[in-house]
Amino acid sequence: IREVGWRFRVFSAVGTIVALACIGLCMEAIRFDFHFARALAAKASGLVKKQIEEAGHALERGTFDHRIFLILGEGKSNSGDYAGAVKVYQNYKNYQPHLPAVYNNLGRAYGALGAYEEAEMSYHQGIEIFPKNVLLLNNLAGIYREKGELDRALDLYRGEGPKNAGSFHNLGLLYAEKKIFDKALDSYQKALDLDPEMVEVYYSVGGIYLLKGNIEASV
Repeated sequence: IREVGWRFRVFSAVGTIVALACIGLCMEAIRFDFHFARALAAKASGLVKKQIEEAGHALERGTFDHRIFLILGEGKSNSGDYAGAVKVYQNYKNYQPHLPAVYNNLGRAYGALGAYEEAEMSYHQGIEIFPKNVLLLNNLAGIYREKGELDRALDLYRGEGPKNAGSFHNLGLLYAEKKIFDKALDSYQKALDLDPEMVEVYYSVGGIYLLKGNIEASV
């Protein structure tokens, strides 16, 4: 009887500890949700400082929803704290390495810092996992362009081929920098065929005609 009573007390104590731990975890999850919702509301209202603050408070409670890394990283990027954004996205990559947004956002933050080698590495890591991701390919091409490696950027599009209006516009910009104007205009037209309201393409077309000395066509 004594042995049974001893075992009962042990199991009861363990059960109490587990129950308290579960209650504590639930309370942290509730607090996380509270700050997460406030961070989302701040983002929707364009309150960047509040977005960063609430997202930080949410992460202090745990990682109950991985999107909190995106909200915090985006806030830091929008505030110009690209170094802070890099740290957030590095942590995000360790936590969730199977999302294209992780590598894309990390690459963009590095690019904003002028750390082109690190940006290139991030995009390459993402493309190894998601070889057909258009955004990663476009942004990698953009890094090559920033580095003056236009042929490497063009090779990306030759391998995969442009997939959307943004890709065709980027391809046109590359041809324009190489002064291959006919191919640039052809790429811009394909971009407009896919998205006639892509305003920046019209500016790029006008720029080509200005370079060619055709002022009437540029306007």
